[in-house]
Amino acid sequence: MENLIYALSAALIISTVSFVGLSTLALSQSRLTKLLPYLVALAAGAMLGNALLHMVPHSLERSLNHSVPSVISTPHKHEHDQANRHEHDQAHKHEHDQAHEHEHDQAHKHEHKHIHGHAGLNVILLLITGFLSIFAIDLGLISNSQKSNSNRSLGYLVLVSDGLENFMDGIVIGTTFMIDPALGVATSIAIFLHEVPMELGDFAVLTNSGFTARKALLLNFGSALLNVGGVLLAFVAASFTDSFTALATPLAAGAFLYLASAGLIAKLRSDEFQANKAGLFAMVLLGLFLMYLIMFLE
Repeated sequence: MENLIYALSAALIISTVSFVGLSTLALSQSRLTKLLPYLVALAAGAMLGNALLHMVPHSLERSLNHSVPSVISTPHKHEHDQANRHEHDQAHKHEHDQAHEHEHDQAHKHEHKHIHGHAGLNVILLLITGFLSIFAIDLGLISNSQKSNSNRSLGYLVLVSDGLENFMDGIVIGTTFMIDPALGVATSIAIFLHEVPMELGDFAVLTNSGFTARKALLLNFGSALLNVGGVLLAFVAASFTDSFTALATPLAAGAFLYLASAGLIAKLRSDEFQANKAGLFAMVLLGLFLMYLIMFLE
């Protein structure tokens, strides 16, 4: 229950980022244009750091120490187990025969390595699945955006895609808080940093699509609150199956890697952002360093 309260609190705090669009009314467009690339770079570093320094290591550790759902088949496991039992029996029958004892030890080591190797591979396959799933969703949204003929339609499309992302963020927040509150904090910070430039961009699109500033802020906030639903779903799902966090964490790590690399870093490399490249790289490193510091809380 305590972790649920933490997760919901983090989700609500992140939801307030949707009001960051108000800053566009106070800042000049030129100053905002200069600031945005550095915010994107900071978010990219934080997302990479959270995925690679926190989520993937936690997933691998869990896969080695707990039962993890298998996403691949293990060929010849039955024959392998029979061979191990046979060797084990032979070792007991010849307790003073060093050769048989050596064979038994080698077989045991092979089985241990065999099982753990596949557990780690399951994590990597789930990570790839998360990466490709977000890629597929991204391609679908791009396709729909290109077919849209009106600015208002583009605004609604942004709300739908943002709402879906916020809901997924909530699932990730809930999942990581269930594993470890420190991991939940790291994830929440990474999502928070990512949401700042995203919400600034969404607000600009909505206002350019014909929405008033007030309506754009309210719609953005409603979309952001979907992360609370994601948190609740994560905790409900985990109450039905112990495998939920083991599956969701590497999937989320893959999604973070896609958003950081194909989404944010790709923007930094494009001509869209006219900013000091060394400064952008430094901000990516700062985001990574923040995630590194949080490791000491775990």
